[in-house]
Amino acid sequence: MRRYKRHEQQTIQLYEQVDLFPPNSVIPNPDSDFADDFVCATDPRTRYESKLCYSTFHHPELYDMGYDANDIAYIRMDQLQRYQQEDKENPELKRIIILDCRIIDLSCSAICRVNDFISRTNRFYEVEKRWTITMTTTKELEEISNKTLTSRVPPYRRNAYCNNPNWDGWLLNIPTSELKTYNVTRAIPTIGEDVLLAARV
Repeated sequence: MRRYKRHEQQTIQLYEQVDLFPPNSVIPNPDSDFADDFVCATDPRTRYESKLCYSTFHHPELYDMGYDANDIAYIRMDQLQRYQQEDKENPELKRIIILDCRIIDLSCSAICRVNDFISRTNRFYEVEKRWTITMTTTKELEEISNKTLTSRVPPYRRNAYCNNPNWDGWLLNIPTSELKTYNVTRAIPTIGEDVLLAARV
C-alpha cells in the first residue's frame, strides 16, 4: 500500500498548481495507510480520496449513450461500496472523491472494443491528450447511476489497478461530463508529461 500512497504530497502540490486547492489548505492524511488520502488542514471532517484513473476497459454501451474515452473515468466497485457504507455510518464525514484522469499516452486502439464501435457506427473517434479532474461524492454518483455502467478488468491486468490479489475486477465506469469536472490540460506542458505519468502508476 505504501507504493500507492507515496505520491500524496506531490499530488497535492499538483492540485495547488492548477488552483484546485488553495496553498496549504490540504495535507496528506496522517491517520493510516488505508484512510482517505488527504484531509482539509482546517476541518478534519473534510477528506479527499484521490483516484488516478484511466481505464481502457469501458463498457461499450457507454459509447452508444454518447460518451467516449475522453469522458469516462472509473472507480473500483469494492472501494465505492466501502465508501458508501462509511458515508452512511458517518454522516458528519465530508468525503470528496477525486477522479484524476491523465489521458496523455494512450491511443484510440488501446480502448477495449472501440474498434467494433467505430466499424458499427462509422463515427470518428479520437482520444484527446488532456488532463481532467472531477470532484464528486458517493451521493452524486448514486444520483447519476442511470448513466454509469460496470465493466470488468480481465485477471491478467488486475494488478495494474489493485494490490489485492483477490479483487474481482469490477469497475464502475463514470461519465465525468455529468459531474463537476475541471479541464486542466493547459498545465500539461508546464508540469511535464513525465511528472504526470510517474504519479499515475
